[in-house]
Amino acid sequence: MERHLEICKKKFRLEAGQQTLSFGVIKLPHAAKLKIHGMIERWMLRDQQSLSVLDHPDFKALLKTLQPDYDCPSRNVMTRKIGVDYGLLRTQVGAYLPSPPGRVALTTDGWTAGNGDQFLSLTVHFITADWELQTMLLDFAPFPVPQSAENAANLITSALQDYGIKK
Repeated sequence: MERHLEICKKKFRLEAGQQTLSFGVIKLPHAAKLKIHGMIERWMLRDQQSLSVLDHPDFKALLKTLQPDYDCPSRNVMTRKIGVDYGLLRTQVGAYLPSPPGRVALTTDGWTAGNGDQFLSLTVHFITADWELQTMLLDFAPFPVPQSAENAANLITSALQDYGIKK
């Protein structure tokens, strides 16, 4: 074994005039950073992750391990990105919903945040012309006190009017 190690050391020595290549640090292109931002946003929304995950040291360490040149977006950056993307999706959904190929079903869900604020969400379910079940969150809004059927009906009616869905 010792003889083998001695031979291997000799093979890897650079000769006096041999040059080495050094490329330095390759910067992550801006388009790649935006794509990673988008994938983080997608994961957060689909898995219902809180914005606080962006501040978690282990999450940041994971991202640095995968891509050392990538900086995790801040809560403010991600909040703006989600808002912009929500506006685009809302426009697309709004263009489709007034004339779906069949009927739509609506579901609501109410919950209370950790700070005591109450919310109501409205989700639409429908089947496309290709027989694919689609589910889309139409709205989530603060639920006014008192929580009553009348207040819920007003929130639902308002959201449906925003999308052009008629009773």
